[in-house]
Amino acid sequence: MSALLLEAMAPAAIDVALAVQQEITQRVEEAAALRGTQLQRARYEAALARRRYLKVDPDCLVADALEADWNARLRDLDALQREHDRQNEADRSLLDEPAQKRIRALAADFPRIWNDERTGAVERKRMLGLLIEDVTLLVEEQVNIHIRWRGGRTQSLSVTRPRPMSVIRKTPAQVVALMNELLETANDQQIAARLNELAASQLAR
Repeated sequence: MSALLLEAMAPAAIDVALAVQQEITQRVEEAAALRGTQLQRARYEAALARRRYLKVDPDCLVADALEADWNARLRDLDALQREHDRQNEADRSLLDEPAQKRIRALAADFPRIWNDERTGAVERKRMLGLLIEDVTLLVEEQVNIHIRWRGGRTQSLSVTRPRPMSVIRKTPAQVVALMNELLETANDQQIAARLNELAASQLAR
């Protein structure tokens, strides 16, 4: 997967950079819309608490409780407004020209960043999430992989289907046959020595 990713990134660095920028813009807009909805709800609840307080007789037993509720809603509204303003400022720094230049530079320098030993598995997973829309696997005689990259590019490839572990670990038939033959004339130590000699000779080729 790493080799495929690096191969795909080489001719598509600009496309990927644009796709990452679009993804960041979309997430920023979604978060801003959610904060806006929360802020609107807090304003409504504060206004409702105010109306409840103003409607009641100041000498009524519940007047103090209604005033306290109104004040609490105002504090919540103020806290949300401050957080909304702070996050909006932070979001602007993600979308300004210096940030876009950094994204383009990262896309162009992607192989070095991906192969850097300081780039951990979590960071690589996040990078893949920004670069790949989705992956479809069709397991038949071979494993067919269909990739949709951010920005609209698609890519398909086939790889050899991995052999089951039971097959990988199974002793080859020719080795079993040799062991059965040796058992007729040799002891365990002699059989082990003969198998080691054969293995060494195979590696030397």
